[in-house]
Amino acid sequence: MSQQEPEYKHWINKYKMQSHIEGGYFTEIFRNPLQINPFQKQQQTTQITSENKEEKRNLSTSIFYLLNGKDFSCFHKIKSYEQWHYYVGNTSLIIHILNPKTKSYGKFILNNNFKTSSLINSLNSMNALMNPLIIDNNENNNLISDVTCIVEPECWFAAELIDKNEENFVLSGCTVSFGFDFRDFEKAKRSELLRDYLLKEEKEEKDVKYNEMLKEIILKLSREEDDI
Repeated sequence: MSQQEPEYKHWINKYKMQSHIEGGYFTEIFRNPLQINPFQKQQQTTQITSENKEEKRNLSTSIFYLLNGKDFSCFHKIKSYEQWHYYVGNTSLIIHILNPKTKSYGKFILNNNFKTSSLINSLNSMNALMNPLIIDNNENNNLISDVTCIVEPECWFAAELIDKNEENFVLSGCTVSFGFDFRDFEKAKRSELLRDYLLKEEKEEKDVKYNEMLKEIILKLSREEDDI
């Protein structure tokens, strides 16, 4: 009798998932046929001229997305809102956020185990789902978990598993509105993230620790073209 196949492979095979450029596996399950031009000052859903035809986007898209073991979704950004949904898995999923407006770092912890956080009831509002826990040099490290979160447009974000045992996995969903298009996808450059998000001055020991922590995350969760 052959050894049982790891569960994550079941999901990959079931949904015919393929490798994603950012890492992990995905399959698109829905693309709203309605289209808009989200880059016009006045969006029009019925009339699109030939000049701006190439800027059309589907109203929304949805994918299954799977990470297992040490694999990760590298820092990248898109021009839409992206909602992550935790479906099934045997560990928690961390979504790391770098906000270009505030130059801050934050994170969401996703899982479907209500016992993992005594603070989970504080995440019942839409506002909370759109605001990651800000990790700063004051060592604010209380973990708050939920089954979903929303990443705002133009934020750099990456994802990884908390427990990176090879057979551990998380099958999640990503709903993008307006719909995902590779023309709107951009992978981050390590040097630019380090330049833009590390503290410029390390006045105290906590500043040094913060920079060390964030530098490790950026180096670990970014992919360059020459990465193997």
